[in-house]
Amino acid sequence: MSGGNVKKTFATRSFVDKIASSLMIDPSTIYRELPHLDADSIQTGSPKDLSPNLDLSGYIDHTLLKPNATVSSVKKICEEANQYKFATVCVNSCNTTLVKQFLNQSIGVAVVVGFPLGQAHTNVKMEEAKTAVQEGATELDMVLNYARLLDKDYKYVYDDVSSVVGVIGDVILKVIIETSQLQDEDIIAACIICVLAGAHYVKTSTGFVGDGAQQDTFALMKAVVGDKVKLKSSGGIRDRETALKFISIGADRIGTSSGVGIVKNNQSVQEGY
Repeated sequence: MSGGNVKKTFATRSFVDKIASSLMIDPSTIYRELPHLDADSIQTGSPKDLSPNLDLSGYIDHTLLKPNATVSSVKKICEEANQYKFATVCVNSCNTTLVKQFLNQSIGVAVVVGFPLGQAHTNVKMEEAKTAVQEGATELDMVLNYARLLDKDYKYVYDDVSSVVGVIGDVILKVIIETSQLQDEDIIAACIICVLAGAHYVKTSTGFVGDGAQQDTFALMKAVVGDKVKLKSSGGIRDRETALKFISIGADRIGTSSGVGIVKNNQSVQEGY
């Protein structure tokens, strides 16, 4: 993993002005939501101290997104989530009703939207999100159209996210920005746009592209969003030590297919999400 203890400084005010111009809003709109960005620069913070005995169960989104996920494998991860009291089970949308069937009511049902590329038409994402909610999803993990983000088409990205927000009611929305494909400036823009669009979480990765979660980029995400929204780290987190590092930086959720090994403090699992 990249080192998360090295503080980095990033220019903000001039870049916020560029984002605001693209969105055709006054910069003050962004500063009202994220007042700490009204400065010449921001700096990533230091990790917080954690108890070595911290119970990680409530941080885990127990994840099964493999294309060969069978009914029996969906049932198995639900049984594991029930046993270890994970936060949610996270699956593809075709498995929403199965998870609802197998899972205790105290465990959340998280469903991915526009997964894994984020390039589905916004209307398709909206319909997938609405269907998942109708079938029992309590949380959605939506992939940002990061190709449009790389084009600096911030209005498109904002509309994409806000359109999904507008059709899901009180359901929690996490937006996956795919940090491995982005430069620091893109990560800052994505985080600001997600906040403005009404997302509840910003999430690092799908686990299908690039290196997955990295501590330095995650620290940058935390520096941008502060406490305004929550953060989810995912992609390549397969052991307790790594999970704790991300939680110390600011992760509210950990997306992983290795949840059982993490909470049992087993050795690192080399395959999986």
